Amino acid sequence: QEDVKLKVNDFRLTFNTINFDAKINDDSQILITGDLAIFKQSVDLKYDIKINDLATLKNLTKQDLKGPFSTNGTFVGDKNNAVIQGFTNIALSQTDYHVNLVNFEPKNININLKDAKIQELLSLLNKPIYATGDLNITAEQYADWEANKAPSKEIFTNLSEEDIIFIDVGLTKSEIDRLSTEQ
Repeated sequence: QEDVKLKVNDFRLTFNTINFDAKINDDSQILITGDLAIFKQSVDLKYDIKINDLATLKNLTKQDLKGPFSTNGTFVGDKNNAVIQGFTNIALSQTDYHVNLVNFEPKNININLKDAKIQELLSLLNKPIYATGDLNITAEQYADWEANKAPSKEIFTNLSEEDIIFIDVGLTKSEIDRLSTEQ
């Protein structure tokens, strides 16, 4: 594995703004622009990240991933309360996410993954393609479950074959069975 090559095309940082435009290995791009109040510890940023092949980042991620990844969105708020909200097409999906930060630490995370291709997810994770179909996941995670509510996990699959295939998504078989009966 070669080292990751980062080429910064533009980097401007003032007391009020930031503009960062960089290429990774000449074929991937990171773009961050917007308002940044360093002393007030507040941000109003837009980001657009396009990685053409995750395998080129193996030295950084320490994971054997492959394939493209892109995401874009906003990061708005201050030290007391900030929101990261964005979209990604991971595994050819239509996915949006929303992360609430308090003191720049995650307070709650909401992810709505829609129509992700199971075979693309397996390929991304560099695993054999043993299933095909669409995967939809709605997940809510709260940092303080007692004060809010227990996290919800809804999983619906539409497999292209009639075989039932259990895919490891971090749930136990009893949780999957329980979710199936709640529908």
